[in-house]
Amino acid sequence: MRQLNSLSNRQIYFLIACSCLFTAGLLSSNFLASKVICVCGLEMPSATIGYALTYLMTDVIGELYGKKVANRIVQFGFICLIVACVLTRLTLLLPSPYDSNAFSQVFSMSTRIFIASIVAYIISQSTDVYIFHKIRNYSPKFKFIRNNVSTISSQFLDTIIFSFIGFYGIVPNIWGMIWGVFIAKILLALCDTPFFYLLTRKRNDFQEI
Repeated sequence: MRQLNSLSNRQIYFLIACSCLFTAGLLSSNFLASKVICVCGLEMPSATIGYALTYLMTDVIGELYGKKVANRIVQFGFICLIVACVLTRLTLLLPSPYDSNAFSQVFSMSTRIFIASIVAYIISQSTDVYIFHKIRNYSPKFKFIRNNVSTISSQFLDTIIFSFIGFYGIVPNIWGMIWGVFIAKILLALCDTPFFYLLTRKRNDFQEI
């Protein structure tokens, strides 16, 4: 990978901004999963919205800086996810002189959900980057194709992995839950396409590293 000092200040700042948005979406999605929301008649964990932001950012980063940088962001995100979960677990274990039941209810996460989260994350995000750049090599002009196909397919993979590891044997109609959440993710993926075009409109001003 070429050195970051080959980039202009504007390119470096934009990469940092995209990375921060990616991390914010990733970490917030893990803490917001406990609330179920309803959008256009579809029920979904509130984390779905924040997590959709991570796919948009990896697509933008991959489009402007290349596959290697996008994969590196996914790897760094995995480390951030592990550290955040470990620190949360440690905080829950430490004693408090005050009533912390409300805190525990919000931030507690079972080991099964934790494993489901990190496995689904690393597989689906890596798949998203892979599919995005495979399509980009064959159809470089049609940005909406690689943006939507890579995001929707990897989101489906993420939903299946997370649901089966986290809820198989617990939720009676697991496929009903999967399809409901996945339909919501498709709608979010389609909605982020204008933002993808907006953020990558000056692609010629950037270089892959």
